[in-house]
Amino acid sequence: MNYKQTFNLLGNVDIYVIDQILKGSYQSGQSILDAGCGSGRNLKWFYQNDFSITGIDVDAERIKLAKEIYPNSSGNFTVGTLDKMPYTDEAFDHLLCCAVLHFAKDITHFTKMFTEIYRVLKPSGTLLIRVASDIGLDGKKPFVQDGISKEMGNFYITRQLISEIVESFSLKLLEPIKTTNVQDVRAMTTLVFQK
Repeated sequence: MNYKQTFNLLGNVDIYVIDQILKGSYQSGQSILDAGCGSGRNLKWFYQNDFSITGIDVDAERIKLAKEIYPNSSGNFTVGTLDKMPYTDEAFDHLLCCAVLHFAKDITHFTKMFTEIYRVLKPSGTLLIRVASDIGLDGKKPFVQDGISKEMGNFYITRQLISEIVESFSLKLLEPIKTTNVQDVRAMTTLVFQK
């Protein structure tokens, strides 16, 4: 398969989402919420494979673009914040939240967002998070900036916070914690939980 064929199948999907797709973590017909979806880059494969896709993001322009990219699901894209999502409890089989939570203002804001994410996830549902961390940075604060809006990410997770999340929300880690160090400037940690 050449590059064009691969791109037509996956688009610009996060490598860790592809990893979960290839491991069979998602089944056609299930519902997926991309919390902080931007223009929906992580939803292409799901859209093409009979999933019910939903996205929420604070950026109205990116949501408008997502609606154009996914016309059959355009009504499922909403401008909104993760700390107060407009969905019913236990609405989604799976949730993606990639490169979003490090934009929390502080631990209180992060906890509100995470509580909402947990609330809308079905029992036994999975949650894939990619977020800035200090893991592997020898105590340095990671530098994170949105490539389009230029917003700075000032919050990051730690090993201690991961442990507290697992305990407080009674979550199960489905995968080992994976952290990518980007030239000692930032570290991005991927967490795959089951409710």
